[in-house]
Parts: sequence; C-alpha cells; structure tokens
Amino acid sequence: MYKKLLICIIGGIFGFIGIANAAIDAATDTAAINTSSKIVSTKSAATQPKAFAYWAGWTNAEIPDFNFNGVLLAFAQLKGHYYTDYSASGNFEEPSSSGPYATWNTWLTKWFSDGARAFVSYGGATNSEFRKDVINASDAELGQIAGEIQANIKKYYFGGVDLDIEDWWDYNYADNIKFANNLAKLVIDLRQALDNDPATQGKVISIAVGWDSAGSISSISAPGSNTGSMVPFYQNSEAMAAVSYVYIMSYLTKFYSNFDNIGLLMNKFIAAGAPREKLMFGIEPYSNGRQMISLTTTKKLGEYIKTNNYGGMFMWGIGTDISGKFNTWNYMDAMMQGLGLR
Repeated sequence: MYKKLLICIIGGIFGFIGIANAAIDAATDTAAINTSSKIVSTKSAATQPKAFAYWAGWTNAEIPDFNFNGVLLAFAQLKGHYYTDYSASGNFEEPSSSGPYATWNTWLTKWFSDGARAFVSYGGATNSEFRKDVINASDAELGQIAGEIQANIKKYYFGGVDLDIEDWWDYNYADNIKFANNLAKLVIDLRQALDNDPATQGKVISIAVGWDSAGSISSISAPGSNTGSMVPFYQNSEAMAAVSYVYIMSYLTKFYSNFDNIGLLMNKFIAAGAPREKLMFGIEPYSNGRQMISLTTTKKLGEYIKTNNYGGMFMWGIGTDISGKFNTWNYMDAMMQGLGLR
C-alpha cells in the first residue's frame, strides 16, 4: 500500500486530504468503476447504466452532493515534449484544504465507498497542441505521451483518464484520420503502461469524441472534416478493448427533440465497431445562457438510453454555463432518475 502524500502529516489542517486517496490506493488492485456499490456494479450496461459529469476546475463549482459514477476533472493539458500542465484548470490536482482540490476530494471522500471516482480529463477545446502532437507523433513519441499520462494518474491517485482531444475543426479529413490511427496506438500503449504498474492496473481510459466522428446523419447536418474520421479507431479491436467508455458530445437540440436521431447516432458508432455498452450519450443543459434541454426531457433521455442498453450518459458540465432556472443538481438528478440510478 502506498504512503500518502507527505503534506498530510503537516498538522491537522490537511488531515482530511488523504482520506479519499487512501481509499483510491485500496482500490488499485481492481479496475476503477468495477467496484461493488449501490450504483456501480459488475453487471452489464443493459442492467446498470453509468452517469458521469465534467467538472470545470477553474470555476471550482460545487459538486452535487449525491453518488454518481464519476466526475471528469477538466482539464489537464499536454504541452511540449511532453509534460502535463494544470494551470488552466485551477490546479485541481494539488492537495489543499481549500480550492478546487478540496471541492472534488471532499465529494470523492464521501462517496468513494459507494462507487464514485474522479478521473483526470486531458485536452479540451483550448489544448490544440495535444491533437497536433498525436497527429505528428512517432510510435516512440506516442509511448512517451502514454508514459506521461500514466505517471500523472499514479502521482495524483486519479481513478483513470479521459482523453478529450478536440480541435478537429482546425484539421482536414486526412489529418483527422491520422489522428484516429495514432490515438488507437496511444490508448493501447497507455493500457499497457497502466496495467504494468500495480498502482495503476485496471485504471479507466475513456475518450470524448464529436457526435459525427462515426459518420454523417443527414437529418442533423452536412458532413464536415471530422465526419467519420474516427472510424479507424472504432474498427481497431485492441484500441476499443483498451477503453471503457466513448463519450459522445451530442450537444444538439436535434437529438434532444427527436430520439430517433439518437438511434441513428448510436447505430453509426456500433456499425463502426464501438460496443453498445461503451457508448455514453452527452447532454449540455445550457449553452451561452440558453437552455438547451428541459429536466423532463433529460429524464426521458435517461429512460431511452437505459431501455436501449447503451452505456449511460454524461453532462457537460458542472461550473460551465448553468445560468438558467435549474442548476447542475437538478439535471444530474433527472438524468440519474431516467437511468434508474435514483
């Protein structure tokens, strides 16, 4: 069992900090998320869907005070050749008795034994370097990137990683295809790096992708430079075995207002090779101050996802743009009710 962070010995001020991390250490012998709990179990997604939420570290918003599968801590950024930068996130990784670390660690400490986990999310829309690095990296450099990510998961006791590598809109189709092939190599390398270290063995790897990355849907919009560009990744059985979840950024009212479009969307991913039980449907309640989806529709979406045996749902995001009548807690509650988790 690994010793806790030395900062925890400095008086009683930081006494609470090591609690969740100690619990995380105790769980490293098994895959994060596959822990016995009220919500999380080893049952198939057909009987037990999952619920996640992105959390913007830079806003340090309050996390809903109930159990769900995990918060995705946004964002760590990959810079240079190759190091992790947390400065834009509010430094949520640094142990502290206040600020972003205390916010998510307090939530995790309370709900860990019920199956809750905290995952570091790399990338975001402002980390264009990451996509460029993956596109241009040699096989050896992809191994270096995997090693950097694994080291950070281990150092800060995260439950795993989400690779939210966006910025596809700045690249042509050929570059985005190359990205998909190299991302497949990266997650395979990362899976090996994680599993070769007892401290990170079985930790979760997930990816976040654009809604049209598996193909176009004519009822939604015309094809673009990203349309279908991730198909080589989904077709790579080893890469798909390495990841636990595929977070689909389906942040469009056309999906929320017509569930038939969701069926078309999910079928694109399944046809490309992504397993049904790994597909996570994403919602964005508010965008630029405008309500995108109602609580009633959110609950119905959860029911639809559960009925059709998809992996579950996630929300972008806690602390981003929840400026309307309802707050994050309401949406997470409605989502989980629909999924049968509350």
